[in-house]
Amino acid sequence: GTQEGLFIKRNQVEIPEKFYLLKDNGRLFITGMIRDSKHRIWISSAMGVFMIEDCKMPVKNIKHFPLLKEDERNFVNAVYTGGNGLIYAVKRLRVYEYDESGNDFNLAVNLNAEKARKASLISITAFYSDNSCLMLGTNAGLALIRKENKTFSSPEWFVHDRNNKNSLRSSSIYHIAKSSNGNYWLGTANGLTRLRQQNGQWEFTNYSTENNISNNTIYTCVPESASGLLWLSTNGGLTRFDPDGKRTVNF
Repeated sequence: GTQEGLFIKRNQVEIPEKFYLLKDNGRLFITGMIRDSKHRIWISSAMGVFMIEDCKMPVKNIKHFPLLKEDERNFVNAVYTGGNGLIYAVKRLRVYEYDESGNDFNLAVNLNAEKARKASLISITAFYSDNSCLMLGTNAGLALIRKENKTFSSPEWFVHDRNNKNSLRSSSIYHIAKSSNGNYWLGTANGLTRLRQQNGQWEFTNYSTENNISNNTIYTCVPESASGLLWLSTNGGLTRFDPDGKRTVNF
């Protein structure tokens, strides 16, 4: 996926072929792409969300979801598949959930209402979901939203507090991942935060260059299921991080 559109590389062809999702063969800015458990390809773009049911050439069965119900701007920032297998699309401060039975996206969360008390809030920058909650990373903190059946609660906010070393390392969050032991890991603009529940309360533990991470700007964190280590992409390179501090290696 590129700013010029979608390209498909087939094994028999050396050069990737440009594939046009729009009927007029127009240029299309692709912002993200995922594959779900049913092997469908979901594509977020400047013109909404596209779903390809089968990527065999020639590509057929393309569905387009403009997501224009709440506003006229159909630029979709990203598309995600949650830990619960559901598909979500993010438009700035709105989250849409795909309804299989209705074959459409429905508005699930709208953080625009939060701007009254969080004036600096601009956009959702990270996302994680499972059966019970949504975690939304933003430029102004972490929003935890409980989910019961199809009802979403009001967000519970966590932010960086300079007077509390056990708060978020930074309020600007770039990535959220969950490890096999149930811990959540947040890559931020100023280090790494581990989030876990202890006795019904959320506990934060922070890591930084002081823990041998190559740089405090962390864009992505990918946990290894077996070893307990994490791969971190940073402004200073790649880090294979050991929270226990024994096996961290920088590349």
